[in-house]
Amino acid sequence: MDLIAAGSVELTRGERRLRRLKKSDLVEEGDRIEVHWTGPSRAEPDPEVAPAILFESELAIVCEKPAGLPSGAVRGQPRGNLAAGLLALYPEMAEVGHGPMEPGLVHRLDTWTSGLLAAARTREGFSLLTGSLQSGALEKKYLAIVSLRKQSGVELGSVLEIESDLEPDPDKARRVRLKDGSRYRTQATLLAESGERALLEVRAGRAYRHQIRAHLAALGFPLVGDELYGSSDLESSPRHALHAYYLASAEVPVFRVRSALPDDLRALMGPTFDTSSLGLF
Repeated sequence: MDLIAAGSVELTRGERRLRRLKKSDLVEEGDRIEVHWTGPSRAEPDPEVAPAILFESELAIVCEKPAGLPSGAVRGQPRGNLAAGLLALYPEMAEVGHGPMEPGLVHRLDTWTSGLLAAARTREGFSLLTGSLQSGALEKKYLAIVSLRKQSGVELGSVLEIESDLEPDPDKARRVRLKDGSRYRTQATLLAESGERALLEVRAGRAYRHQIRAHLAALGFPLVGDELYGSSDLESSPRHALHAYYLASAEVPVFRVRSALPDDLRALMGPTFDTSSLGLF
């Protein structure tokens, strides 16, 4: 009955698809009933996903998401995501957050972006952290590796800035595109160079989906490995080179957490590249 109420059952009579079935409909011999069901529409606890917890309080946690792990559940796949792993550790998160597919999560990262995520354990914690995110008191920084054209004129210490509005690109599936406006702002500082690649520290406050990826590409510096946004440097990286390395809240719950650049991204800068000299960690 729940599937009927949700409009997931269709009735076809002969060559005509009549409509989505109602509870009061009578069926006849020869009718074809189609049930469109993709499984549970909420994350389910998954103890096999064991995220590293780098900060924990009664209100919230900060964890580290590896590249390749989705932040939240997708319909029909309630496990195998970060939210499901957190539910196994903190069952109380089931009643917290934006919705049952991403319980507890205050913000998300793309599946192939690694790094730090904040999640709330209580409704109070969620309200506090989402408020901090909107006000800018929740500070997020990323490390990005991009291809650096020598003729670009960008040098160590250079700061790149871009502001725009963003929207889904109707011509290219999964992408976003820039449009007039200044709602979303990205700032990137060049920290290090190695050959034709550069390491950037990127700040993006109230971020839109793919904001950093789209903005860096618009500036002429797509992420290494980011085929979706036009990288020509694809062979050496199995994913786009973006890592959420710093997350701090200046308001309750107060925390400051850092995550080291993963080995797969550090290797893109060369075998002798050392992040310790940058003073980030």
